[in-house]
Amino acid sequence: TFNLVQLNCVWDKEIRMQGTIIELNGLRRTDVVRSFPLAIPEAIRFSRHISSALLAMQLYLPADSAGSAKVSLGDDDRIFFRGPATEVSKDLIRGFPQILRSLGALTHNALIKPLKYGGAIHYSGSFPMKLAPGPFESDKWGELHDLPGLSIIDSANFSALPAKNNSLTIMANAMRISDHVCRRLMSK
Repeated sequence: TFNLVQLNCVWDKEIRMQGTIIELNGLRRTDVVRSFPLAIPEAIRFSRHISSALLAMQLYLPADSAGSAKVSLGDDDRIFFRGPATEVSKDLIRGFPQILRSLGALTHNALIKPLKYGGAIHYSGSFPMKLAPGPFESDKWGELHDLPGLSIIDSANFSALPAKNNSLTIMANAMRISDHVCRRLMSK
């Protein structure tokens, strides 16, 4: 499902941060209920009344572009992400409920949860677009070299994702490729 509301915010305080605010109508209620600082039965009842008014924010802190992030495959075939631990200032996070209240929103400190390293991910580079694609690459229309007729329309056909948040770029690319595929199908 698609989240209709997306608002990007930038804060300059101790460090420069970017936040993305999205509505939660596109999420399953169970994904949201577990975050409430309530027992599950009460959280379910509570969510029925407020789910249409819920928003979430993902806050992105600056990363060291020269960081030593690693991806590896364990002996049990599980993927592991290892990266530099980012300490988040408790004072910095403590100020966010006040900022959100000034915007007319209500929140609770128990709802503020840092993601694990690698927890926020957009895939890219799986099937990168190339002018002359080879195996495991796509052309400028997202069509896979090895599977003609199959077009990749998400960020998997991007060669790289330089920064957050690329949602509008990903959507524009999906619309561009979808329009091309529709025109091609209509002409047959």
